[in-house]
Amino acid sequence: MADEKSGAKLKLNGESAGRKKKLIIIIALVLLLGGGAAGFFLMKGSSEPKEGAEAGAEEAKAAQPADTETMFISDPEAFTFSVRDGRRSRIVQIRVAFEVTGQKNLDLAQHHLPLIRSAVFGVLDATGFEALQTAAGREEMRKKALEAARTKVQTVAGDPLLNRMFFTALVVK
Repeated sequence: MADEKSGAKLKLNGESAGRKKKLIIIIALVLLLGGGAAGFFLMKGSSEPKEGAEAGAEEAKAAQPADTETMFISDPEAFTFSVRDGRRSRIVQIRVAFEVTGQKNLDLAQHHLPLIRSAVFGVLDATGFEALQTAAGREEMRKKALEAARTKVQTVAGDPLLNRMFFTALVVK
């Protein structure tokens, strides 16, 4: 009789384990299919009109003519010059980038890049070591260099072309 009871328990446990396995497999499939469907809908994008800030930003960009698009021109060459620090001479290396508006101005700025480099280098080379030591001094140097470049380009191209100038790297050795 004890064998019959233990055999019955084994059968029940075997059936129970099979049901558990089936349940786990079904739950895994549901989760997998649900995750796949959610991923599909999130990745495909919506063809419905967007609401709020996204719609306003896209409409403004579409309405904006190509001539008002902001672009950047990065000078491939670094400006390298020396400055005096009391009795010691230091080497300075600066990389710059310029902001222009529109493809036409970008093309003109690239065409006149040697002229722009010359104007910027004239200001940077005249800068003393003290100006490089403070943020205010570097900002003043950047403003003077931009103004010199804009003035030179204005005389040749008839338009200042450059909106802003950025120091992308500044090393003092």
